[in-house]
Parts: sequence; C-alpha cells; structure tokens
Amino acid sequence: MSDVCVIPTYKREELLFLCLEAIRREDAQIPIIVSSDRGYTSPELRSTLEKFGAWLVTQESTRGYGNSYNVITALRFAVINFEYSIIHLIEDDVLIHRGYFEWAHSVLGCEKGCPLETCHIHRQGGSYAAALGRIG
Repeated sequence: MSDVCVIPTYKREELLFLCLEAIRREDAQIPIIVSSDRGYTSPELRSTLEKFGAWLVTQESTRGYGNSYNVITALRFAVINFEYSIIHLIEDDVLIHRGYFEWAHSVLGCEKGCPLETCHIHRQGGSYAAALGRIG
C-alpha cells in the first residue's frame, strides 16, 4: 500500500501548480487526485495536471455553497479506486513543507505503507492538510 493525495480545487490554477510542485518535490511517485469543483476545467488546469502526473476528477455543480461536496466525493473516489495507507487531503493553496510526508507518518505513528486507524489534522496558516488513515 502507498499513500495518495487528494487536492480539491476550483479556478486556482496558479496556486494548484505551486501545491503540486511542492508535493512532487517531496515524492515523485505518490498518486495525486485533483478534484475540480462545479465541473470546472481549463487548458491551464489540464496542462498543470499533465506536468505533475495527476488525475483529474470533476464534480458537477451543486446547489450548496462551498466545496464540501467536492471534498467528500474526492475522498470517496480515493477510497474506492486506490489501495492506500494514508490519504493526504491537501487544499490547493497549501504548500507542504519539506519532510511533510515523513512528518505525517511519524505523527500517525507508522512507517510508510502501514494501515492506520487514526486521523490527524495539521493547521498551516489558515488552510489545512489532513492525513487520513484507512480503518479496518
């Protein structure tokens, strides 16, 4: 099992580029799912995803405000389609720090590839990066 990153986004290609660049700097192979809200796509978005080897999942428009539906359905997509030990939920405006993946594993008390039964949320300047472990 490996880790997987889920990145919710909506019309912020420049921030997403920097976010993905930081992730790839730390792990060149980790699967990345970018979930674009409200069905949004653009040539810049597709080019960014291609550059960093990320999958695009688009969510249809909802009546609600905010990105809750986008986040939950992106997490569901990761759970159904990937064998993982940790899902790293990272907002598109978060630049992970050097050593983030090692930090997440140490905080969760496991080595890379182990199944977890815990959840930890780390606050970074108003945005959140969460490491979610598989239960069971």
